[in-house]
Amino acid sequence: MMKPTCYFIFVMCLALNAGAVLLDFTQVGYTNIGLISSGSVVAGGSDTSTVYTVSGLDVDGDGTNDSFSIQIEISSGNGAISWDAGGGEYDHNGGAFSAGEEITLSLMGISGTASGGGAITNGGFGFDDLKVKRFQSGDTYSVYGDQTVLFTNADNNAELNGTDHSVTMTGVSGTWNLEYYNFTINVASDGPSQPPVPPPTANGKNLIWIITDEHNLRTLGCYRDTMTQEMAEMWGDGFVVETPHLDSMADNGTLFTRMHASRAVCTPSRASMFSGQYPLALGIPNNSNTIGDGKYLHADVTTIFDVLKSAGYLTGYVGKWHLSEGGKVFEEAAGGKWWEPYPEDDPNDTYGIMANKFMFNGGHDKWYGIVEGGLPATANGTNVATANGDPYLANNNTIAVTGATDAWGQPLYTDGITTNVKFATDWLTDRTIDFVSDFNSGAYNTVSNTFGSFFHVLSIPDPHTADSVREPYASMYTHMDFQLPRTWNNPNYNPADPYSPYLDNPDSWMVADDKAEDLYNPGASGSYTIQDGIAQYFGMVKCIDDNIGRLIQHLDDEGLLQDTILMFSADHGDLFGEHQRVNKGTPWDMSMRIPCIIVDGSQLLSAVTNNYPLVPRGMIVEQSGNNTDWMETFLSLLDVSRIPETHGRDLTSLFAPAASKERNEPTVQSQGWMASTDSRYKLVLDAAANNASWLFDLERDPKEFTNYIDHAQYEGVVRKLAQGIKDYMDAHPEDVDPDRITEYNRLLSGWTRYAEVYGLNPDQRGDEDEDGILDLNEYIFGSDPTNGNSVIETGIEFNGPNSWPGFTHRARHPVDPAYPYRAEWSTNLVSGVWNTNFGAIAEQYDEPGFITVERTLEREDDALYFRLAVPLP
Repeated sequence: MMKPTCYFIFVMCLALNAGAVLLDFTQVGYTNIGLISSGSVVAGGSDTSTVYTVSGLDVDGDGTNDSFSIQIEISSGNGAISWDAGGGEYDHNGGAFSAGEEITLSLMGISGTASGGGAITNGGFGFDDLKVKRFQSGDTYSVYGDQTVLFTNADNNAELNGTDHSVTMTGVSGTWNLEYYNFTINVASDGPSQPPVPPPTANGKNLIWIITDEHNLRTLGCYRDTMTQEMAEMWGDGFVVETPHLDSMADNGTLFTRMHASRAVCTPSRASMFSGQYPLALGIPNNSNTIGDGKYLHADVTTIFDVLKSAGYLTGYVGKWHLSEGGKVFEEAAGGKWWEPYPEDDPNDTYGIMANKFMFNGGHDKWYGIVEGGLPATANGTNVATANGDPYLANNNTIAVTGATDAWGQPLYTDGITTNVKFATDWLTDRTIDFVSDFNSGAYNTVSNTFGSFFHVLSIPDPHTADSVREPYASMYTHMDFQLPRTWNNPNYNPADPYSPYLDNPDSWMVADDKAEDLYNPGASGSYTIQDGIAQYFGMVKCIDDNIGRLIQHLDDEGLLQDTILMFSADHGDLFGEHQRVNKGTPWDMSMRIPCIIVDGSQLLSAVTNNYPLVPRGMIVEQSGNNTDWMETFLSLLDVSRIPETHGRDLTSLFAPAASKERNEPTVQSQGWMASTDSRYKLVLDAAANNASWLFDLERDPKEFTNYIDHAQYEGVVRKLAQGIKDYMDAHPEDVDPDRITEYNRLLSGWTRYAEVYGLNPDQRGDEDEDGILDLNEYIFGSDPTNGNSVIETGIEFNGPNSWPGFTHRARHPVDPAYPYRAEWSTNLVSGVWNTNFGAIAEQYDEPGFITVERTLEREDDALYFRLAVPLP
């Protein structure tokens, strides 16, 4: 028996003319390909014809460095690449490569490889393998070979398969910028007399990664600029801390507004950011640095430091690590394993970090100094001994101002042992400045190893509690009369109603905690205790921003800013009283959402000369991300040639303006509760609260007061985010909760749940509003089954004169697998012959849970008829 089908038919008469379509590449999202590899020399150059002489590279493995030239010819906006070794052809083994040999040339995002018998000729860029990486500009170019490829929004690379490709770039507008002319020349062979395969390569850019701890986004001006005033000034009108240096990084770089911690606590989040792995896969579900519990980053885990060290980078780390059970003992003291942390399973392992003298495993001490032997030490400025292995443990003197300042004009303190004690943020920034200076002077170089690039982390423990900061920051915000956060009380909550706001509040994260009550209870004094706490918090943030400005200035002074990428982030957020909770560990937005700012340092120079930065200027990326994405993203940004497999995604594709609007896959965070987030919505499943579910619409309800889980218009959104959780659980069985499986299956049930929410007859032939359109069709194509005036949106579009028609309609996304629809066309309604073959298909995500689909039909007919068909199960 054939399954019944319900049809929704659109008829239109069309007169069509044939036409030709030219497919070309559009330059979007420029990514630098890299400089001549180590050991080679580049010379020459003009803006019309450029010859690069390459030498210092033993191409044929005979023990003698070879020399050859590559010429770029430019005229009238066109460009071509030619190869010349003095004889018109590169004469290597008779003009061909032997098995196992290969040579790769990259220029302006186009790369090709010749190997295994293929010759490189003087006629141009004729290789047996050709790839194209898109880059940022409004220019276009075409690639010619045995195939033609068109970039889509999801592509970052296009590849032509087959043999004997060539490339000609045409139609480039404006003046060609010599900064584009960057080559990578690599020669590899498995033959016994040939050079070994080189280690992972990179583009030579330095990277400094600044990390803060427990940082609320609303304290950063660049993030406040993305919010309404009500949400930006959470503790009272005008009560903000200004952060001009971080704002400048955002203005001149890229700001991610929907970045999240994989887990909203320190250790698991940091494990993800440095390894690209989810915490439970690493055996790190929560915070711990207790020897013997196994909750540490093991030696066999590949970190971003390991990869960049292998690529020839000098790697360094200053500040809080929080991922080890062990560390070097500088002083005989209880619990003395603290500085230079290492994994307990291999005390000789350093996680790939080469300069780690001022790296410590944990703690939020406020004062540090340097003692005999140049060793770092925590200055114990209280009367409470903290067994963290510092030489000041027996002193217990109070920190006092010396009245002196250092070369930066920052105050020096004494603890009774030394007079070089400084506030933690200042001191850690000093150590990073020292690292930069030592790198630039060659202090880390050895006879066998010269470092041309570095990767360095500055990990600042503030603004994590305890809430205190040095003067003048300690007094800078005490005049502000801070108020209860605007999200303190939920007006929708009714304790007498067990379904307020629609579902029970879970004890695990939605109810008030004792810490918040202590912060906001006026008590006998009549004032909120948050008054001083938040003033100190603001002061810590201001101190951080000032020190970031100091670091940027030093990079400029050292001549390194031009070639350095800077990134600012945090390990998790801080609620600071919102929803009557403090600190972290919940799916509330300010707990799990974290800052992420990336900037090409060349854009911070007083006179910007680089018009094609690796990181776009002034871009705001609204798509959801996760700190498991960072390792792969940074390695891709640095053009590292071999990137380990991670649980994250490469976010550099979002640097392209067109792509950043299209990509909106959910990311998943987990911590007892499980959250699936995209650029606007957040779905939370909580097994601890009878597996209840919440859906937040952060655009409509940024205060997170309303649960939209059973609002029918969000059914598609719920299914999309629930599918994200299902995909995560399928990939990570270590984080599977049986109750959650039951819940996400319910949320994925599609038509049945939709009919239940709307109060419809689940029969597929029901018509609640009696408008002649089945409720099932209205469910699939996005109209209201309870409103007879609601219509299904469709149309025919033309892309200019004499062009093919595009049949457009709206459809639910993701598609309900039980009700897959068909788009069909016919030239004759009488014949009853309907076809499903279309040309190009484009999709645009323009409404929650729905996409608009355009199908292009390339035909010449006097009449065409279109319909949507839904086979009934």
